[in-house]
Amino acid sequence: MPCGPWRALARRKHHRPALPPRYLTNNEAAAFLQLSPRTLEKQRVIGGGPRFHKFGRRVMYALNCSSAPHGARA
Repeated sequence: MPCGPWRALARRKHHRPALPPRYLTNNEAAAFLQLSPRTLEKQRVIGGGPRFHKFGRRVMYALNCSSAPHGARA
């Protein structure tokens, strides 16, 4: 049995560090969702599209949120 700090790691056999979220651009998200990029732009304004995040002027969709049901907004 390992000693010291390795003992805790030996108990957690399936421990994996969390990966940072992968963000998609408007065109990438549209291709992923099989929609037109213009449709996503319209849904951002009107509402009812997938959740998005703004980084300054840049609009990005988190990959895990892109497949969320329509109607969720950031």
